[in-house]
Amino acid sequence: MNRLKNILRELLYVIILLPSTFLHELAHASFALLTGSKVHSFSLIPKFNGTGHINMGEVVSIPSFEGAKIFIALAPFFWLFAFFYYAEYLNLLIFTFNDNINITINISVLLVENNYLNGIVLFYLFNAGWPSPTDYQVARDGVWSITGLIIVTIFFIVLIKYLNNIV
Repeated sequence: MNRLKNILRELLYVIILLPSTFLHELAHASFALLTGSKVHSFSLIPKFNGTGHINMGEVVSIPSFEGAKIFIALAPFFWLFAFFYYAEYLNLLIFTFNDNINITINISVLLVENNYLNGIVLFYLFNAGWPSPTDYQVARDGVWSITGLIIVTIFFIVLIKYLNNIV
């Protein structure tokens, strides 16, 4: 009976997170194509490894250069930017920049105004936005290439300049 319960729980977990998994893998595939890499396969079929971990989906790509691994592996972060943008659009999150960065959370936007659909969209965007442990490993491998180190250096220079402009 416990085995059946576990199987049903895992199946429900997979079904509920399927939209997030699709968005997550779509980010990998899109960034692979944007970097000129080749997408070999795209799968949403979960793989159960027997240790309680479920591999929800997979994109196999052939990077056009070593540094492309960074963009492809960390592509799901795009959905976190979408999450914050959409949450700010709904006035769920309010950002103010004075001497400090302040974030106000206005949860009533979802509860009082019956915006449950927006809450569901935000849930899936937020879930899709987190790279998996495998994603981090692939990104780390991409960083330790010449092009990867150049990309990371440029990224931090741009980030520092941007942060100096908004504060």
